[in-house]
Amino acid sequence: MRTWYCPSWNGDWRLEADPDAPLFTRLTVEKPTPAELAQLAKIGPVLVEKGWLSKEDHLKIIRKPGFLRRGHHVTIKAPLETLGPLVTSSLQPGANVLTAVRFRDGRVEVTETNKPAELPSGPPYRSTEVKRDEAEAKLEKLRQEKENLSEPSDKAVALAKKEDAEKAVTVKRPTPCCPDCYVDAVGPATDVLLSFLDKEQHESWRRSRFVVTRGGRTGHRYLIAHRNTPLAAAQQRIAYDLEDQAILHFHDWTVPPEEEVLATMLILRHREPWLRNEATCFGAGRVRFKNPFGDGGDGMVDSGWTFGFGVAAARLLA
Repeated sequence: MRTWYCPSWNGDWRLEADPDAPLFTRLTVEKPTPAELAQLAKIGPVLVEKGWLSKEDHLKIIRKPGFLRRGHHVTIKAPLETLGPLVTSSLQPGANVLTAVRFRDGRVEVTETNKPAELPSGPPYRSTEVKRDEAEAKLEKLRQEKENLSEPSDKAVALAKKEDAEKAVTVKRPTPCCPDCYVDAVGPATDVLLSFLDKEQHESWRRSRFVVTRGGRTGHRYLIAHRNTPLAAAQQRIAYDLEDQAILHFHDWTVPPEEEVLATMLILRHREPWLRNEATCFGAGRVRFKNPFGDGGDGMVDSGWTFGFGVAAARLLA
């Protein structure tokens, strides 16, 4: 394993095997946001406790996080295949996160990234009412603190250690529901997306900013377009089922367009029901799977916030 990507709005978190010390890993973060700096501050003590990160480097991260731009890094004294699952589970918590690993022969394997963080059980049944109330309150507070925490899944850890693994990326499922796409300037594709495209996909992305992939369960071909292209604006969504000639309804405007395309491509290929279900796939006669994350109303509550964030970010970056 040489590189592990965890894309974010401004760029990405990048873990790379140290070329001078193969058992160590270099961390760079491209233009971290305040929320990402908070994540750095939380991850740092864990790495220090394990003896993987020096206290000096941890203080440097907190006090001068800007140095973690491209060309600057901190060295973590752990191999990439061990560090990658731990760090990316902290950056992308939750059950709807995938890690894809590309091997030297071009093969890609995908698995769920996380398992829920373990929580202590409730108070004993025979506890007094006062002690029981106190224990329940403490447990509820702990649940709230750990609500968005995850631990690396056993499959993710095993996949990272497979021979001939070359690079990995961790992405999350887009939100069901559907703000309209719009035309805007299209920036260059990120290195992360390009490294997971085959030759034909690379050419279509270079030429027109779209890729075509096949659903892992249905075998249907899906056209997935950059959300700021005329193609996406014409169909008002980024994903189009070429077999059914119909749109899939979902989005993720909290991340760059390239990551949205990459996550969609990997999920449709390897976890198709995540994005082909009653919340995203409309029209009589179409194949729909059971939604693993809820029902037809999945995504309606947070889609408005995501839409607003995306519009604001696009205006800011214009």
